[in-house]
Amino acid sequence: MNMMTGIGSVPSPTHPAKEFLAHETECRSALKPLLDGLIDMAESAGWSRRTAASTLMFLAAQHVSASATSVSSGS
Repeated sequence: MNMMTGIGSVPSPTHPAKEFLAHETECRSALKPLLDGLIDMAESAGWSRRTAASTLMFLAAQHVSASATSVSSGS
């Protein structure tokens, strides 16, 4: 079951990663409406916007940390 129905899709980048600032800005613009939609869904389910946002920050940091660990261990 797809719990994210109605949120949308992520557009592909038009700026290459080597154009760091443009690439990062474009990614933020692409993900912001999706994040807003996810937080709206969490709020509709009864979570506060603050709790949902802080949980997403925690999960994102955890993801980055896990990615860094897998890169350094050669996985």
